[in-house]
Amino acid sequence: MSEGVQCWKIYALGGGLGHFHRALVLGRAAVAQGHAVRIITNSRFATHIPWKTELGESGEVAFILPDASPEDASVAVIDWLEGKSFDRLIVDTFPRGLAGELPELLAEVPVPKTLIHRDLNPEYIEQYDVEKAVEQFDQLILPGEEAPFADMPNARRTEPWFIRDSQELLPADQARLQLGMETDDPRRLLLVCSTGRAQEEKQFKAVMDELNRSLDDWCVRLVSPIPGAAELTVWPLLPLLNGVDALVGAGGYNLVNEARATGTPIFAFAQERRYDRQHVRLRRDECVKDVSGILSGLGSLRESFQPGSCINGVHQAVEWIESGYSGCA
Repeated sequence: MSEGVQCWKIYALGGGLGHFHRALVLGRAAVAQGHAVRIITNSRFATHIPWKTELGESGEVAFILPDASPEDASVAVIDWLEGKSFDRLIVDTFPRGLAGELPELLAEVPVPKTLIHRDLNPEYIEQYDVEKAVEQFDQLILPGEEAPFADMPNARRTEPWFIRDSQELLPADQARLQLGMETDDPRRLLLVCSTGRAQEEKQFKAVMDELNRSLDDWCVRLVSPIPGAAELTVWPLLPLLNGVDALVGAGGYNLVNEARATGTPIFAFAQERRYDRQHVRLRRDECVKDVSGILSGLGSLRESFQPGSCINGVHQAVEWIESGYSGCA
């Protein structure tokens, strides 16, 4: 339980959707406990996401232009930190900040500081002495995956974080309707999940077209979080997964963990990212390199699946952040 109302500031810089999505997961859970949440992001997708629906009147989002220079981004972060007072600071993934601006700033932040600690490219860690930056945080929370500094005494692990709890997922028939399936359509549903990145949109559109030419007993649909980028605009996807028989997508944190939690088979193309190592996250049976790998995997699927662990680790994280915990677990 919360020990009084707090104001949390969540640093979620990173050009993709993942950091902002995870900030909303945490913010939504914090708001449910009565806290106020202030998020800062430079995600180029953030303006397309209905964040007000997730956070309500207790949430605010400060936007930095995706193409802002490191200097301008740093100024925006300073202004954000020096603005309204707050009780907790949470930083997603990058302990130095995206532009390396945080170490000097964190020294002046008097409230408990939490790093949401995830896997990072080892070359980045070595080049920028990331360990020194990590030491400035009161606690490290690992949201369901291993990370480089997991053995530090103030590091704690949770299950993966989800935007919805299991009881909030739609029944299969309702989910299929929302995904454009007729109630009497007997076909299984395969979603191709694009990432919103221009070049990858083309890749996943080509994958969908090839799958449609090859599969007669499946309905194949392309979905994207970006309006107009695919035949279906879907965000968040998790509430609809009970109505989905298989997924094709990239190997990002959210899609992969949501697929595992709901028992939805996933065929993922590990995309190159500067910091996130998708090939490390993916299991061998989840990773494909071409459409033939998807077709082979679909041919061996069972008719039904058992959901994986759907414990939402974000609630444990909220308790720890509330407490300002630091020290050995």
